[in-house]
Amino acid sequence: SVSWQYMAEPERTRLARNQTKILSQFAYRCAAHEYRLLASGHAHFVVYNKLMPWDHLAGVLIHAEAGGHAARFDGSAYLPSHLGSGLLVAPGKESWHELRRELWAQ
Repeated sequence: SVSWQYMAEPERTRLARNQTKILSQFAYRCAAHEYRLLASGHAHFVVYNKLMPWDHLAGVLIHAEAGGHAARFDGSAYLPSHLGSGLLVAPGKESWHELRRELWAQ
């Protein structure tokens, strides 16, 4: 799932175009449900741009405990004080790098 609502151009268009390579089609518009899908293995990744701690703090922790990897778009660690700069959540560190490369490809 890729959350487009708060992304600026040209990133928004780039991710929309490249998402078709990865076949991710769900969007609950509710981070809690999306993290539940990730942690239970029913979804593989999500991309968020707006990072309110009440939306992401618990989900990132649960996903990490299930073996997943979450990092900001630049690869730095997510902290509750981060409100922007996006978040890519993937099954593991290697898949995080692969998704980052494919979704942000020029």
